[in-house]
Amino acid sequence: MDSVDGLLPIGFGLVCIFLINFFVVAKFSFARLRKEHVEDMDILLEKDREFLLKLYQNPEYFLNTTQFLILFFILALAGTGTYVFDNIVDQLVAVFNVHSTWMHFVLDILLLLLISLIVLIFGEIVPKALGLSFPTKYVNTYSRIVVAAGRLVYPFIWIASKISTVILGFYKTKYLTELDLVYSEEEIRMMISRSHEEGQLDQVESELIDNVFNFVDRRAKEVMVPRQDVDCIFVEDGYDEAMKFIRSKAHTRYPLCVEDKDHIIGLVHIKDLMERPNQARKDLRNVKRDILTVPEVMKLSTLLQYMRTRRIYQAIVVDEYGGMVGLVGLEDIIEELVGDIQDEHEPHLPAKIAYADGSFEFDGKVLVDEVEEMMDVEIDDSDSDTIGGYVFGLLERTPIVGDTVDALGYTFEVTQMQGYRVSRIKVTPLPEEEITEEEHEEA
Repeated sequence: MDSVDGLLPIGFGLVCIFLINFFVVAKFSFARLRKEHVEDMDILLEKDREFLLKLYQNPEYFLNTTQFLILFFILALAGTGTYVFDNIVDQLVAVFNVHSTWMHFVLDILLLLLISLIVLIFGEIVPKALGLSFPTKYVNTYSRIVVAAGRLVYPFIWIASKISTVILGFYKTKYLTELDLVYSEEEIRMMISRSHEEGQLDQVESELIDNVFNFVDRRAKEVMVPRQDVDCIFVEDGYDEAMKFIRSKAHTRYPLCVEDKDHIIGLVHIKDLMERPNQARKDLRNVKRDILTVPEVMKLSTLLQYMRTRRIYQAIVVDEYGGMVGLVGLEDIIEELVGDIQDEHEPHLPAKIAYADGSFEFDGKVLVDEVEEMMDVEIDDSDSDTIGGYVFGLLERTPIVGDTVDALGYTFEVTQMQGYRVSRIKVTPLPEEEITEEEHEEA
């Protein structure tokens, strides 16, 4: 083999490597973007945008074309490499007068490894990273070349597509591409967590997105102010007593009741009491506003939409028997999305605290599923919505400050009570030997 004949296949092999790289970049830059990305790309001319949007209407054809061309040039590279190595082997046999059977076998293995290495580096790792990292840089120009090349191999793409559709029909499924992938809620949460760990999302962004998923599952009873904590004004008390009560509190709106909390007839705003005192002195009902009444199982997303439609942002929560069990306001709903909002009148002790020694501290009203997520445990109690209720159930009696109970490998200690309700809990991990004993007892 003369020098010219030797350089031609080597040059063709280099061209194959370049084209493999090219089409892999084109494939992954196209797959990385979505139709919505293209519509929002300001750097594109209108004609370029229309061209790309047309491709995204039938992404299967584009992706199949790139895959076909990638495989074609990988095989072409393998064939070229075989041709070059065969000539090298023949020359070695002639020089060293060595039988070629075993040499062909060894060099074929080396050739396979070398081509695999080249394709892995220049046909997978590098171009895939470029396509995924800088899709907007490559997608427009590279896509046009792919479309042009696709016209040459269109019959093969069409045949492959039809045969694949028939085969997939036997499996009762359809052809899917990278653009057809959808993700479950758990997978999206994992991606958000990973993005936060790698610095793509900051803490606030990560928490907001996570709260959105939690928000969809929340119900009114999980975020309401419980009945015993609802501050009400009673019609029978009159204006002066109501104003005296309001001055001792820190709210601007109060449910207006007749006789007891099960008979709420509206909402009183302190602004109305101050602007219309004469009417209020006659009867507090003269200054009442409307208030919503909703079932305790109503989803927050539905409740929020209901509030926006009615333009009333306080709701009485009732149980299946019609009894008032709590009050929920717009602020309670918003806090589920953005986290606790504490004003100057509220205590500043966080509802959830995690300490470096592995212990925790919770407000008794923290939801059980929030505790499960924070402590990475599974609490098997369908009767309790809050951690305070869970500890109350474990004790099986009215708790007092200082009560402790062991469960889930932790000691739950009641640190504060509010009436008969557990209002603050300290959770500390049990020593290893006690955890082992607890597991044996459960077994």
